[in-house]
Amino acid sequence: MNQWKGSRKDGTLIRGIRYADDAVFICKPEADTKRLRKDIDKFLESRGLRINETKTKVSKATDGFDFLGWHFRVNSRGVFKSTPSWENYADIKAKVKATWRNGTTTETRLKRIESQIRGWRQYHKNCDMGKHSL
Repeated sequence: MNQWKGSRKDGTLIRGIRYADDAVFICKPEADTKRLRKDIDKFLESRGLRINETKTKVSKATDGFDFLGWHFRVNSRGVFKSTPSWENYADIKAKVKATWRNGTTTETRLKRIESQIRGWRQYHKNCDMGKHSL
């Protein structure tokens, strides 16, 4: 995952996070997001790429957004908080149900489910995006 911050010629601070072909740009409320979008489109077009419109949206960080299985939201003190997204919870729930249905004995099922849940919790504990001030 690449993280960077920079400022534009007009002095606007922009932070970006990129992972593979997914990206998030974090701007202050007064930033001109339409202009940023035009600049991104121009940058990508010069490389023969374009944005997937169905996956693109502009939202307030105080409303929260999902990115790579995490839900990010800025609290009233201006601190980013991250938690696993609802989709992420639904995925582990589906895996547990599938394990329960496909197990042979109750003991075997419970051991596999315990392992899945422990792994999921450890991943999110160690991968926690944590608190980040803007």
